[in-house]
Amino acid sequence: MLRNTKSTKVKIAFVSDKYHWSSYSVVRSLYEELSKYCEVVYVWEDIIPDDVELILLVGANSKTMNPKCPVVRIGLSDPNLYSYKQSIDCDLRVTNDYRISTMTNDWYMPCFADKNYFKKLDVEKETDILFVGVKHHPYIQNRAEIVSKLRKQGLEIKTFGHNWNEGFIEGDRLVEEYNKAHLCLDLTNDTTALGSRIFQSSMCGTPVITKNRKDVLQLFNENEEIFIYEDFADLVNYLEYLKQMPDRVLRIGKRARQRCLKEHDVSTRVKGLLEHINDKGLLRPIRITK
Repeated sequence: MLRNTKSTKVKIAFVSDKYHWSSYSVVRSLYEELSKYCEVVYVWEDIIPDDVELILLVGANSKTMNPKCPVVRIGLSDPNLYSYKQSIDCDLRVTNDYRISTMTNDWYMPCFADKNYFKKLDVEKETDILFVGVKHHPYIQNRAEIVSKLRKQGLEIKTFGHNWNEGFIEGDRLVEEYNKAHLCLDLTNDTTALGSRIFQSSMCGTPVITKNRKDVLQLFNENEEIFIYEDFADLVNYLEYLKQMPDRVLRIGKRARQRCLKEHDVSTRVKGLLEHINDKGLLRPIRITK
């Protein structure tokens, strides 16, 4: 557990827009979790109090001019919005992308979910396959095509997000839809970061099927906590097979939730982040007790 007494609490400026705040986004969870250990002031751009001891820039668009204390930038949209200039214009850069971390000095902090919001609910399963995400993604441009082809194969897929017929959902409705699904489909490729839906759905006890990627397999055990497919034909076969194996899907979902609660909750990420900032000497030491 991380502790600071009230009289010595470190003061941090949290610079970010409120990205998907009502959807329980990683930005919101980071802010709320950090607030347990530090005095965190939420600001936008350069309206930063003089007495802060650290500036935390969260997201690619966050910025500050003429900082008077150490600056940590957290890249939440790597590798697509990665900027080398932003990487060197700070005292520490944190990346959510494994590949970026292997090629730079950035510290790796994978995506996560928040157990305070994403929970296992006592609701009936009624959705075969769920996809949550923008339909026309700038870096994953074949989502609509894949969903259409899967439906033509007779697979029932419920889609939520911008430009889908079912529309955008957020908050408790989002959590409920994860819980009502047997399986969550993650449509990604090799050029973008891991989606938060992998962790959110798993935290709700609904397992995910996603493309084979090295970073996924570092965070979940294949066929024990997550399902992995190689290509479209493999995806079709796997989805048809899993429809006939509801007990197995439930077991994988239970294990996925246990893994997320243990290793992929925001509390684990924030503890690791503050430990790393301590090690770098960027703040007055925050006392950490196990």
